[in-house]
Amino acid sequence: MNKRWTLLFLTLFATLCGMTSVTADAADPQSCTQVRMADPGWTDIDATNAVTGLLLKALGYQQNVSNLSVPITYQGLKKGQIDVF
Repeated sequence: MNKRWTLLFLTLFATLCGMTSVTADAADPQSCTQVRMADPGWTDIDATNAVTGLLLKALGYQQNVSNLSVPITYQGLKKGQIDVF
């Protein structure tokens, strides 16, 4: 089981390293290049946001993470003020 996690981690790391050297030239308008994310302060969401930030940067997007409570996050998603949770 431990070898499996190590292999998964190394594969993910190699993929991320390969992706950071290639940037996408997206045809998105300037207003769409910023991805607004919510973070309620949970450790697992911190890790998820960090990995997502690396991927977004490789694709040419900017990440903006806001520390928000869960109810405010859901209201932000409903109103279009937050893109990802």
